[in-house]
Amino acid sequence: MASPIRIIGTAVRWLAPVLVVVAGAAVARTLILGREAPPKSERPPRVLPVDVVTVRVDDHESTIRAYGTVRPRRTLALRPTVGGPIGSMHPALIQGGRIDAGEIVASIDERDYVLAVKTADAALVAAKTDLDIELGNAYVAQREWELLDADLEVTEEGRRLALREPYVERRRADLDSARANLERAKLDLERTKLVAPFDALVLSEDVEIGTQVGAGTQIAQLVDRTEFLVEVAVPSKRLSMLEFDGATAQLVRDGHVREGRVERLLGEVDAAGRMARIQVAIPDPLRRERGIEPVLLGSYVSVDLPCRTIENAISIPREALREGDVVWVVDVENTLEIREVDVLMRRPADVLVASDLGDGTRVIVSPISVPLPGLRVSPTAVDDDESATDLDRAAAAFGVAPVAEGEGQ
Repeated sequence: MASPIRIIGTAVRWLAPVLVVVAGAAVARTLILGREAPPKSERPPRVLPVDVVTVRVDDHESTIRAYGTVRPRRTLALRPTVGGPIGSMHPALIQGGRIDAGEIVASIDERDYVLAVKTADAALVAAKTDLDIELGNAYVAQREWELLDADLEVTEEGRRLALREPYVERRRADLDSARANLERAKLDLERTKLVAPFDALVLSEDVEIGTQVGAGTQIAQLVDRTEFLVEVAVPSKRLSMLEFDGATAQLVRDGHVREGRVERLLGEVDAAGRMARIQVAIPDPLRRERGIEPVLLGSYVSVDLPCRTIENAISIPREALREGDVVWVVDVENTLEIREVDVLMRRPADVLVASDLGDGTRVIVSPISVPLPGLRVSPTAVDDDESATDLDRAAAAFGVAPVAEGEGQ
């Protein structure tokens, strides 16, 4: 039988852990019940910082930018109408040479044609002499006829033959033919000299002195250097906005700006893009001065076509126009609002929209990943100059007005 001490020791060994656990649980419960709850605070609403510009209703002058290749207004393939060896050539009859109007480009050896004129002149003298002789014979016949007229009965044809009238008519015809031959010989002599009909730029020359040419042989190809043309294509729906009748257009090539003249709307659309075609003239294209570079044939240039003033429109930065022609604006409560706009013209740096957007509206120009109507924003105004693109600053540097794109409008 176990002793009481042993029993007590065993009980203490088993009960001690239980008592410790119970005591710890009681202490923990007391601490938990006595703890004070932390103060509750409301989470502030999310506010998104955005950049905005304030837009204004105004009248805007603009241009439409189009592109084209420079070509000559007039091209002449110089061909003689008489043949022979080339006797002389203008010193500037080389590729790129310049020949003024009225100057002789080339001449054909004229000696054969001088002889032809002398021969025709001699034939004319002979024809005149033959006519004078025949007129004398006719006068004698007339006097004889007057003496015999009462004793003869002849027909009208017989009377005309007796008076030598058919012979006189033939001699007169021979005289007219001789005069025509002389005029033709003189004209052929004159045509041995090929004269420039306008101030010309030589594109090519195909002969040398001594070259035997025939009527129709090409001697050179000339273009009128006083004025070139550029033909540009614009969307047909933009024609009502353009100005014609000699309006001034700006030609931009390699950073150089020159003035052109809007001449006319051509009567057909471009076969490839179904765009309307407009002809712009470039006066004195080869003039080269300080700050003005020549415009060469074949150059690809951009042309800013003048438009009528767009009244009561709003200009917004290009980046402010979102997909679907909508803009994000900040209302009076500084929350985001999505509005559709009526786009009047798209330009490289900005877009002109109808005044329905409202004067003084704050338009968001910064990107937003998830634009939700009613989103609270913190607007920060940005300077218009800071939002301008490099194209804007370049255009301003050259004094070019903002332009609308000519394609895809």
